[in-house]
This record gives sequence, structure tokens and C-alpha cells, in this order.
Amino acid sequence: KYDLVIVDSLLIKKKYLQIIKKNCKFLVYINDYHRWKIDEVLHVDWTLFSKKNINKTELNSYIYTPLRKEFWSKSKFKVKKKIKKILVFFGGGDIHNLSDRFIKIMPELYKNYHLTVISKKKKKLKNVKFLKFMKAKELKKNILNCDLVITSGGQTLYELACIGCPALVVSDTKYDIEDINA
Repeated sequence: KYDLVIVDSLLIKKKYLQIIKKNCKFLVYINDYHRWKIDEVLHVDWTLFSKKNINKTELNSYIYTPLRKEFWSKSKFKVKKKIKKILVFFGGGDIHNLSDRFIKIMPELYKNYHLTVISKKKKKLKNVKFLKFMKAKELKKNILNCDLVITSGGQTLYELACIGCPALVVSDTKYDIEDINA
């Protein structure tokens, strides 16, 4: 019996959304994966090239991407000619241990690099600096200080695009493929 409910879940089933809709005055559904048709609901999808006009009430555009405030500023990334500093960040989960995989192959691919890894794990490796998870302001500072970011598709991908940082993007789940392609 709430006035407003906002649902952002990849795992919710359509029937549960319909139950929520019946029990609140206004429902906002972050509909960026399933793209269900449900009337009298505000659907929001900021995915580039997403299907449009599925629902009567929808907001479809990258301008609705909920960026953290620190990434709103006009400070833009300066693209360098040579890649020397690489930031590796696979978000809070890194469920497939992609950070470790990149750390193992980087010496073979690129000898003169400095790697910064944002991760829960900490190791002692030559040319690799490990950082714990940080607030958005510090993350942005680290991004602006690198030459390339290796990441998965998720919120960070939109933040990188906003400031113009080049990235090598790897799919970590099936849910991020549409964002990565866009």
C-alpha cells in the first residue's frame, strides 16, 4: 500500500510485478532486460538501442542512466597515445574471477605496463597495485589517472562512457551483453 514503488531486478517474474502494481499507487520498473509489456507502469530503460514503444508510458534513452553524482562533472578523460597504466575493475562481484585471469595474462601481452586492480583480494605482484573498493570520487580519480580500463558491462561502463575513458569490456553475465554491444 505504498504511494510509489521502484523495482530494479533482473530476477523478478512478471506476475510479481503485476501484484506489486495492484498494491501501490504508482510503479516504476527499470525494464532494461525483459522489456515486458505492463500497462499503467512507468518503464525506464537507458540501454542504447533498446526496443522502444513497447509500453504506453516509458522513458527510453541514455539520458535516464542513473550515474553517481561524481561522474556528472565535465572533467573529461585525456586519451593517451601509449598505454602504460591499466585499471582493472570488475565491479563488486567479479563472480568469474576475471581480475585474476587478466593479472595472469598481462605480463605475456604487455611488458611495460603498470596495472592497478580494484578488488577484494590483495596479492604482491610486480607492476600490480591492489586497491580496495572505494567511493565514487576516488574511483573517478583512479580512472582519470589511467590510460585504459578493463571492466565488465555494468554501471561502471556508463560512467566510463560519460567521461570518455577508453575501455576493454568483457561480459561477466548474460545481462550485460546488450549494454556492451551498445
